[in-house]
Amino acid sequence: MSAYLRRLAVSGIMTMQVMMLAFGLYFGEFTGIEAQYEGYLRWVSLLLTLPVMAFAARPFFASAWRALSSRELNMDVPISLALLYTFIASTYATVLDTGEVYFESVCMFVFLLQLGKFFEFRARKRARDATSDLLKVMPVSATLLNNGEPEVTSARRLP
Repeated sequence: MSAYLRRLAVSGIMTMQVMMLAFGLYFGEFTGIEAQYEGYLRWVSLLLTLPVMAFAARPFFASAWRALSSRELNMDVPISLALLYTFIASTYATVLDTGEVYFESVCMFVFLLQLGKFFEFRARKRARDATSDLLKVMPVSATLLNNGEPEVTSARRLP
């Protein structure tokens, strides 16, 4: 649970920071941002996206790699491909100072996926706890009618 929360926190905090920088880039398109400031915002966005890609998105990459190694596909394969392609294309645009960057999309996508995984994990834990609580209230013995005659037996032996 703590690993989910740490990855969620890293992706959430970095998403907020990169999104603030992205607003500067968006508004700069309309108001005429100077090239040096645009480059600065792109490079800072790249640096803030690195922890998201290296730490928060690692479970998606690991799952995709396991699936591809066993010659199977799962949902983490296209997710990983989209993250890598968008990150590499944005890095390329930052280094060559051309085109658009989508670091905020990468961060937001990882954050929303991590949020979904966290809710799924929490729901599974609650279901597991509820199931174990039901087993605790199961009676020890039961009365089984065998050819019309009551017979006391262990509740676990019931069909």
